[in-house]
Amino acid sequence: MCFSPVTSRETIDELQNSIETHLLFKELFPQVNITPKMHYMLHIPTQMAALGPLIRHCCMRFEAKHRYCKELAPQQNFKNICFSLAEKCQLDACADFHTENPCEHPLFSTDKELGPTRPVINQSRAAILRKIEDAKLFAKPEMINNVFTAKWIKLYGTKYATNNSCVIAVDDATFVDKVPTFGKLQQIWLVDKEILFEFTPLTTVKFDPNLMTYEVYDLGDDALSELCFYNRMLDFSVYSLQRHSESVYIPLKYDLTEIIREHVVGENPLHF
Repeated sequence: MCFSPVTSRETIDELQNSIETHLLFKELFPQVNITPKMHYMLHIPTQMAALGPLIRHCCMRFEAKHRYCKELAPQQNFKNICFSLAEKCQLDACADFHTENPCEHPLFSTDKELGPTRPVINQSRAAILRKIEDAKLFAKPEMINNVFTAKWIKLYGTKYATNNSCVIAVDDATFVDKVPTFGKLQQIWLVDKEILFEFTPLTTVKFDPNLMTYEVYDLGDDALSELCFYNRMLDFSVYSLQRHSESVYIPLKYDLTEIIREHVVGENPLHF
């Protein structure tokens, strides 16, 4: 719940109850002291209610920016070092913004990185165009000009690779009891300006609250591949498959409850 990029008042209340229940361990182990971090947990729900999901205002990005100053510090003289560092940061920021194309700014230059690509021609092109037309992803598929395939693609820091170990939470508008559909990424298609993922779907069996995983069933070679737009997926994280006692699980990085709830009604804030 703390790491989820989407939250709600109901989730915050549930988190508060969970934290309070967790701290009842003091009744079971009276000889164990409560640590400062355990006390800080009590303030997390209030902080989320005031500022939103923790991931939106955690200290990670501030620490990353601070690293830049720490690397510069030994190179400066020690007379008014704060002024020297501030001036250096300002000069670097001015240099980054000194461009006619805003997309070349370092903040945006790594939004999309492509691995080895190749154009799709002849029979392969005809086959993928037929699949796109059958899926009804484009209003006018006959107007498609360029089709490329890529070994991997990195979007906003997340790398997607064409192998069976890369699992994505796809958007196929099919939910049973608000359970997401996952798929193994098989191919990355660059169709004009759009990014399409070809995947083989996994059947979601159930959610295991004890393991914080979704149990899935892999049809293997019997599953037919499907297509989805990158920017319409349920979630943009990359997942992996873990096998245990003849079952297959997908461990979660964070709770998907709120993302699924808003996605079902078409208001997922992760979409752009």
